[in-house]
Formats: sequence, structure tokens, C-alpha cells
Amino acid sequence: MQQNHIYKKIFDVFLQIDNSWILKIIHNFTIGQKIRYGYILSLSIAVLGTVGGLIVGDFYQRPARQQKDSAQYELQLLHRLQTAILQTRNSQQQVIAVITHKPKLLHHQYADFAKYALELKNLWSEVETHVNSEKYQHENNSEGIPDFLKAHSRIKEEYISQVEKLMAEIPANYNFKLEDIEPLQELLVKFSSSSIALEYDLIDDDLNHVINASYQDEKQAEVALSDAETIRFKIVATSVLLSIILAGIVAHYTSYLLTAPILAVTKVAKRTTEELNFNILAPVTTKDEIGVLASSLNSLIQRLAQYTDELELARETLETRVDERTHELTQALNSLKQTQTHLIQTEKMSALGQMVAGVAHEINNPVNFIYANLSYITNYTNDLIALIELYQKRYPQTEPAILKFTEDIDLNYICEDLPKITNSMEVGAQRIREIVLSLRNFSRLDEAEMKSVNIHEGIESTLLILQHRLKSKPGYPEIEIIKEYGNLPAIECYVGQLNQVFMNILMNSIEAFESQGQKCSINRNKIATNIINIRTQITEKDWVRISIQDNGIGIREQVKSKIFDPFFTTKPVGEGTGLGLAVSYQIIVEKHKGYLRCISELGEGTEFQIEIPISQR
Repeated sequence: MQQNHIYKKIFDVFLQIDNSWILKIIHNFTIGQKIRYGYILSLSIAVLGTVGGLIVGDFYQRPARQQKDSAQYELQLLHRLQTAILQTRNSQQQVIAVITHKPKLLHHQYADFAKYALELKNLWSEVETHVNSEKYQHENNSEGIPDFLKAHSRIKEEYISQVEKLMAEIPANYNFKLEDIEPLQELLVKFSSSSIALEYDLIDDDLNHVINASYQDEKQAEVALSDAETIRFKIVATSVLLSIILAGIVAHYTSYLLTAPILAVTKVAKRTTEELNFNILAPVTTKDEIGVLASSLNSLIQRLAQYTDELELARETLETRVDERTHELTQALNSLKQTQTHLIQTEKMSALGQMVAGVAHEINNPVNFIYANLSYITNYTNDLIALIELYQKRYPQTEPAILKFTEDIDLNYICEDLPKITNSMEVGAQRIREIVLSLRNFSRLDEAEMKSVNIHEGIESTLLILQHRLKSKPGYPEIEIIKEYGNLPAIECYVGQLNQVFMNILMNSIEAFESQGQKCSINRNKIATNIINIRTQITEKDWVRISIQDNGIGIREQVKSKIFDPFFTTKPVGEGTGLGLAVSYQIIVEKHKGYLRCISELGEGTEFQIEIPISQR
């Protein structure tokens, strides 16, 4: 597994080499230089590959050898530590026998214990230094030396300390009487069986486990070294083989660099003569003799292609000019048609406005005369009724002929009904005056100047004119108008044209209701009628917004994107020009520098938002 990883690493490094600069240098060589340098490069690759294999093999062998040396040193250090531990314990235990048989040698025994204890401390410190070294940290160790040192360091120090304390309690002259020896023996025996002494004895057992693990690491290091030597041999053999293969590839590539340009020039020359295709050029990849030949051939082909392209360009230019001219004429014709239709529509609306204004003026005069005389008729009627009542009170005994005539004509009913008749005549005359006033306000289409007006009056005039379209008819219910007017100042606008926009949008909603038929749903015995909601408000930056929203079926997305296009209509042929909303858009956007938006989703109704500035200055 490790061997495959090494091979993969070598090939990855080889593939990542950037060879673009090599190609640039080769392309500047002559044919003789390419042949000469090709042989030199092939031999150099063979030599360098062999030397490189030896270096790489040594690189992988050296860590394995170092790991084995480290394992042997560690094993030697642990054996020395074990010897020091045993000697220290043995010298402490021999104190009992020395006190019993040779008390005068007690100071020699104590000196031996101090020497072994010092050696133990030094070896313990040496092991700790080895474990904390950077080299040990980077190695893969399994013997658990750090855990061993951490677990028994306190026990070692405490054991030595208590032995030294115990030695200090023995008299310095070492002249013991028989009765003094027995207590000392008991004291030493008691210490030998103490918990700290027993724990100290366990150090050797744990150290044996560590040493056994170190032997395993040494064996693994020997195996790793053997594997590294095998890998080194394989790397060297592989590098030699790869060097031979690369040398062959370089030789083949050198031959390819020589023959490929010649074959490419020959192929281009043959195709050019056979196919008469002057767009094919010979690749100029070198600057040698073959590159010069390819450049000369390309120059000849380019001159022939230039003449051909000039002829083709002249033909395409002529066709393009004809297409552009045709397109311009088509656009001009469509624009003229749209302008003509708009002018006709404007002229029709202007003539209609003049006619409506004239008719309203003619109707207004007699209506004013009637309305003015109604007050006199009312007063005279009241006076006559009062006179009759006074006459009946003064002369209750009426002649039979008069009494019969009053009964025949039902005088009491006439006196009661006549004021109602005059009052209804006054209401009707007032209604005629309001309609005439609305017609006059709406028909101001010929006003060419902007004026500051109350747009609510224009909306009311439009609604009054369309009143007959809002009433219920067979097939659909009455259209309810909900007005939510804001507190707007006088708006500077073209009054007649803005009224025309209101008319077009309201007519669009009314016709939508009529086309969808009776739009009523029974819900808890209540009928939901068609509703048009008109809202006005002031927005930011001194602009005013007029929103006209209905609860109809809405507009499909593909239709909504075209509703402001001229001549677009969803009505049957002959029932609409498709100019209503297009003209409205032009009036709001171009004439009043505002915005006209349509917000609609199928099944959710339609809302038209008109936004215009309060002042056009």
C-alpha cells in the first residue's frame, strides 16, 4: 500500500510540470539543433533518472534506519532504568541484614543506597528528556513510556525520601546494643511491607510491560527497515525503467516535432488546391525552415482569401442595405398608421366634445328657464291651495254645482298631490342640470393648455356619464362604486385628456364585467356584487396616485404584457380598436410625465394605478 502511494506521488509531481516554456524554446530551434539536442536530452534523462532513483530510495530508507536506532537506544535506556530500580530496592532491603550482623558496615550500605538512588533519578530524568524530545513526539510509539513516568514518578520520589528519612533515624555512631537492634529491625521490616514500598515494587512490573512493548517497536522498526530497503530497490529499478521509457518518449517526440509541421503544411496545400477553401491556414508552430515555408504558404492563401472576401462583402453589404431600407420603410409605415389612427381618434373625440358641449348648451338654456320658473309655480300653487282652504272655511255652504264639481275632480287629492308634482319636477330639472354640467366638464378635450383643477370633479363627471352602464341589467348585477378620496390639492394637468383616461379605464372594467356575465356567488344567502374601488392619495415627492380597482376575473399574464400596445384588443372583430389603453398610456406617460401600471392576477381582479406629479413645472 505504501509502495503504491510512492508511485502515485512520483507521477503526480511529473504531471504537474509546466512545459510551455520548453515548447517556446524548441520552436526557435533549427532542424539540426532539434536533432542534436534531442539525443542529448534522451541520454541525460536516463542518467538523471537513475541517480534520482537512488536519492529517492535513500530518502525513504533513512527514516526507517533512524527509527530502528531510536528503538534500540530506548530499549537500552529502559534496561538501565530497571537495573537502577532493582539496585535501589535491594540496597534498602539489605540494611536489615547489615544491622543484624554487621552494624559497622551500615554507612557503606547507606552510601550504596544513595548512589543507586542518584543513578535512578538521573536515568529517570534522562528517560523523561527522551520522551519530551521532538524526535520522540514525531515517532509512532506504542510502549506507553509517558503514561509509565506519569504514574510512578511520585512513588519513586516518595520512596527515596522515606528511605532517607528512615536512615536519618538510625544513630550515627552505629554502636548498637542488643536491645536497640530489635526495634530497628521491626521498623525496617515494617517499612519494607508498607504501601509505598509495595507500590515501588510494582514499578518493576509495569516497567517490564513497557520493555516488552519496546521490543515490539524494535521488531516493527526492523520490519520497516526491511520494507524500506525493498522499496528502495524497487524505486531504483522503477526509476531506471522510467528513465528508459522517457528517453524513448523524448526521442519519439523529437521525431514528431520534425515531421508534424511538414505533414501539416503538405495537408493544407493539398486541401486548398482540391477544395478551393482559402480559410484553411497552415499552422506555424516553429521558426525554423519549415516555419518559414508555412508562413509563405499562408501569405499566398490569405491574399487569395482577401480577394474572395472583398467580393462576398460587397454582396452582403448590398443585401444588408436593402434589408435595412426595407425595415425602415416598414417602421415608418407602421408609425404613420399608428399616428393616423391616433389623430383620427383625437379628432373624433374633439368633434364629439364640441358636439356634446353644443348640445349641453342648447339643453341648458330651456332647463334653466324651467328650473327658474318652478319656484314661481310652487309659490303660486301654494297660494291657490291656501285660497281654496280659506274659501272653504268662510263659505262652508257651497252651491250644489260647485260641490259636485269638486267631488268629480277630487279637489282634496289635487291639493295634496300638486306640491309633490312640483317638487318632483324641481328634482328632475336639477338632475338635468347636473348631467349637462358633467357633459360640459368631460367634453373639455380641445383645451390645449394645462390647468390646475380638482381631479375628483373629473372622476365624478365620468361616473355620472357612465351611470347607465353601472345599473343592473339582465345577466349581471349592479356595479357598486366605492370611492376613497384623499385630501388632494389642485392638480396641474390636461383636464379633458385626463378625463378620457378615467373613461377608458372605467369602460375597460365595465366591459370586463359584462363579458364575464353574471358574476354573483351565493354565500350564506348574500349576493356578492361587482365592485369598482376608486382611491386617490398623495405619495412621496409631491405626486398623486389614482387607483381604479375591480374584483373581476383578472387578466392573463400573456395578455397583461400587451394591453398598452396599439391596436391590441381581446374583443371580437368590429367591437374595439385596441387604442383605449394605448392612448391612455401615451397621455399619462408622455403628456403628464407620469406612470400607468396594470396590476392583475387571474381570478384576483385588476388594478390600474395612475401616478402624475402635482405640478408639471
